[in-house]
Amino acid sequence: MEKSTYREGSFKTRAYPSFFGVLEHPKEGLFLFDTGYSPRFEEATKSFPEKLYAMMTPVTCSPEDTCQHQLKQRGFSEADVKGIFISHFHADHVAALHYFPKSKIYFAGNGLRRMEALGRLRQVTNGFLPGLLPADIWKRAVLLEDAKPVSLPKILSPFKDGFDLLGDGSLLAVPLSGHMDGHTGLYFRSQKGPVLLVADSVWHSDSYRKLVPPLAAARLLMHDWAEYQRTLHSLHKIWKREKELHLVPSHCTDFKGVFLG
Repeated sequence: MEKSTYREGSFKTRAYPSFFGVLEHPKEGLFLFDTGYSPRFEEATKSFPEKLYAMMTPVTCSPEDTCQHQLKQRGFSEADVKGIFISHFHADHVAALHYFPKSKIYFAGNGLRRMEALGRLRQVTNGFLPGLLPADIWKRAVLLEDAKPVSLPKILSPFKDGFDLLGDGSLLAVPLSGHMDGHTGLYFRSQKGPVLLVADSVWHSDSYRKLVPPLAAARLLMHDWAEYQRTLHSLHKIWKREKELHLVPSHCTDFKGVFLG
């Protein structure tokens, strides 16, 4: 129900889109921010306890819904994708990784290590399905911990420290703690102004606009509820101060079909 993700929402069941981002770097080529779902999710949740995940979050994803298909509709192939930035390892953000066997994968290594160390049931309750990950993910990994640490621009204050993914200041990884271990956003400047992709720091833009968190029961799904609330308050401060900055969650219908350049 909507209220579970937005305390002032209704008790009605609501569908949530799962977005991915496409970024064209002038020198480095095409990058993705997360991948969204794919039919692989159904395969990964056929057995118990993984089946519990599918029962808790019913998923509808046809081949036409996948990032692979949507990229092809825009004239791109899988081989065009040079890198994929993973905000965190919940299934709705990584289920289409298998479409891109040659792409580098950028992510917080400590977060994935902690998920892999859990037992199967704990993995499911943490929203993690290892069957969705490529077998060679660590060989293709570009870890945030190994990227150049940088002081973030003032526009992102009170967030202070991040990582320069490509070494040219064009893509800055921004730790946004609370939702999942290693949860990270991405900052860049587009043709329509600066953008911070905030992934699942909020599910609704009104959460940071009105400072409205999910129901308290949602803390059971969070890695760190106190950190989640601090991140929410920081996004609220940024939104009030920086009117030209686009804050984009991964599941908010306000941004369905939006092109930021």
